[in-house]
Amino acid sequence: MSAINPLEIIFDACKATNKREYPNIEKTLLTVIEFLPKKSKNLSTNFFRKIFSTSENITLILLGHLYIERLLNEIITIKYSILNTDDKNIKFNSFYKKIAFLKKEGVLEVNVADDIITINELRNCFAHELNYQLSSFDLWKLSELKKYRREVFEPKNRKLKEIFTRLILKIYFFNLMRNLSSEFRFLHLINEQ
Repeated sequence: MSAINPLEIIFDACKATNKREYPNIEKTLLTVIEFLPKKSKNLSTNFFRKIFSTSENITLILLGHLYIERLLNEIITIKYSILNTDDKNIKFNSFYKKIAFLKKEGVLEVNVADDIITINELRNCFAHELNYQLSSFDLWKLSELKKYRREVFEPKNRKLKEIFTRLILKIYFFNLMRNLSSEFRFLHLINEQ
């Protein structure tokens, strides 16, 4: 039996809903995704709480990016017995170098690595442009969204598009973390305070 894809659940909910009601889907996100574990050894409950409860775009992107980098660091540290993935280690002194290394080594699938690079580009938009609007992000570059038709789901209204993009990114972060922690069983996220 294959794992339930949370993106399919959200896209089904969006398809059955008027685009003006997308904010309601985001508000009830945890009830829409009934299969989320209450507590997980692989994904911390704080990750769920932080990612799914935030309505701040910059907070969502920075948190998602930080959690992904945490997992990349763990993969490099454990799989390659490399203790130092900080700024002093030139080989791993940037997020991009970590992804490029794992992609070159064949550790990350090409689609996953490319999606992480796209998320890194989004993080850079927020880091380098003071008033970056999430609605400007081309969500449809992400590999798992290629099977969905943009015109069916994406609102034309900028505010609704922002809400829709945030909703999908929340699920995308969750799905990415779940898939990485399933593939690399040694990964875990600390339940930080």
